[in-house]
Amino acid sequence: QRRVHGGGRADVQWVALTDDKGNGLVCEWKGIRSIQTNGMQVNASRFSVKELDEAKHQYELPLSRNDRVQLHLDALMMGLGGDNSWQPVVHSEYYVRPGKYNYSITLYPVANTSTTIP
Repeated sequence: QRRVHGGGRADVQWVALTDDKGNGLVCEWKGIRSIQTNGMQVNASRFSVKELDEAKHQYELPLSRNDRVQLHLDALMMGLGGDNSWQPVVHSEYYVRPGKYNYSITLYPVANTSTTIP
């Protein structure tokens, strides 16, 4: 069974990933035109999905990952499943239905702490 990713945040309007000098990247949510959403789903990790999937224990992860961050930006996420642990079925109102979705996420660099973030 595939592991779920921890630490995700929902309804995010913008996220900034910066170093200790304030240099980095800003991702700004512009929305989905066809449906009402409050923001994107964001997850940032120093480990890849593969590294997390392959590690059965925390000590099996690489010791130091200060050189990179893996950022996952999702326009839509299907709701959590079930009302109990023995029937993990997602309620129909929380399905992500097949279809075409037009959305926009703007990425732009930031340099030093004097840069204005949305």
